[in-house]
Amino acid sequence: MNNFLYIFFLLSLCAIIFIVKYYRQVLLFFLPQTKGLRILMYHRIANDKTKLCVTPEMFEKHLQYLKQNYNVINFWELYKNPNEINDNSVIITFDDGYLDNYTNALPLLKKYNLPATVFLVTDLIGKTNEWDAGDLKLLAITEIFEMLKHNISFGIHSTKHFNYSKLTDEEIIKDIKLCFEKLDEYNIPYIKALAYPFGALRKDKKLLSKTCELLKNAGVDFGLLIKSKINKLPIKE
Repeated sequence: MNNFLYIFFLLSLCAIIFIVKYYRQVLLFFLPQTKGLRILMYHRIANDKTKLCVTPEMFEKHLQYLKQNYNVINFWELYKNPNEINDNSVIITFDDGYLDNYTNALPLLKKYNLPATVFLVTDLIGKTNEWDAGDLKLLAITEIFEMLKHNISFGIHSTKHFNYSKLTDEEIIKDIKLCFEKLDEYNIPYIKALAYPFGALRKDKKLLSKTCELLKNAGVDFGLLIKSKINKLPIKE
């Protein structure tokens, strides 16, 4: 009996460790006592078994849950009414700007009347994911302007999906300015928000602080990393 209890305890402990390690983001999201702004990151919405892909069926379930339990807001609201955003707010985002954001995600977002923000790789608009296999189409100008009509906003994700943690500050700032210039060239309205490619920036705190200040001076209002955390309100500079 003692051996059975010991084995049961070890198995339970292993299960808890596994859940906390691999599903921490999910646990944090659904904890009712945790307050603040949640920003959800998606990449692709398609029937594909790749790592960064969510099926349309699963995405619709996510939207149903969000619609029923959260206040889903557009990124623009961080500019317009930053002090009026409540602790039950969520922002839906997509990195890279894959074509399936238009073909598969947009119809569902329209169905539930929910906003979202897409972070574009600005030099690859209308092309493919050249930083990876290069076999997936990205949003073109036509799709972007159609999405703008349905409460979808756009931010930047570098010009060519560069890993900013491997660039100098000068290279990062130059890339940021080129992103804004490209969107201005296309007359695409955009929020001055940057989703860091690969979720990466400086690891050294002193260098990170300096880079963040430079980004702010370059016109970036919001920077998004990949972290298992909920943003406290009001949003600090």
